[in-house]
Amino acid sequence: MPPTTREPNKILRTNVCEHGLGGYSLKTGQAWRWEIPLHLRGRKLINFLEFLACVVGIMLSIKEDDPAAGYCYLSATDKTSAMGWLRKSNFVSNGDHAAYLGLAREFTSELLRRAFLNYSQWFAGEGNWVADLLSRDLVSSNHEITTIINSRFPSQVPKSFKVSPLPAKISSLLSYWVQLQTLAGGGGGHRPNAQQSQHLLATVDQFLVKANLLDANGQGNSYLRSETHRTLGAFAHFV
Repeated sequence: MPPTTREPNKILRTNVCEHGLGGYSLKTGQAWRWEIPLHLRGRKLINFLEFLACVVGIMLSIKEDDPAAGYCYLSATDKTSAMGWLRKSNFVSNGDHAAYLGLAREFTSELLRRAFLNYSQWFAGEGNWVADLLSRDLVSSNHEITTIINSRFPSQVPKSFKVSPLPAKISSLLSYWVQLQTLAGGGGGHRPNAQQSQHLLATVDQFLVKANLLDANGQGNSYLRSETHRTLGAFAHFV
């Protein structure tokens, strides 16, 4: 059977700085930004904020578009660490890493529950001026920053580009993850037993069927299936 290829339904770009996060969709022009409250600045490293921005960009799209199973996202970031973290959930569960682990769990659970696909890709920061400005210019109004970006970077955004306020739920989510220090119950993870592992892998197969990457008999993209099973088998803290 020939390899399965497809185009992403939505391509998202994000960026952060010490005092803000921002991102937008290359296809729809949907753009957002969030100013980190003064009392929360410096709580998290830039690398975690980059990871958070990628996840929130997808969560925002899910909330506003409510796409069908099999929908495919491509997360583009100029940070290789965030690119890699979008593909894992086996962070250690103590100290500041508890936030990484908790965010990865929530993100992975949402993708599996909704049968969505996500791919991450690095690209040079020189091409990320729009998301960079969204994260840094938190003084201009949404209308003003929309006008500025459309005039300065017309080749990097679609004609429909527009910065809109974040829903209250997404803003609350951002605040929660920026200030989170430990997971409930102390953040301790555990290795799944054999029964839990089999249930997890069966859930993954159901996801692949919904996404039209496997048929009901488990036939299709065997490489993707084996790699997914192999990766999940290494999740020391997946619950």
